[in-house]
Amino acid sequence: MERTSQQVKYQALRNGVIELLDMCSSLEDIAALGAFETINNS
Repeated sequence: MERTSQQVKYQALRNGVIELLDMCSSLEDIAALGAFETINNS
């Protein structure tokens, strides 16, 4: 049970990192949110 819970945490962290990198690499997202908002969401 503990192992499954830890795996879910790692997957959520991995997904968050991927989403953050995707947002920072997209000029459209940065333009829509603004550079400061993009950095603050990081």
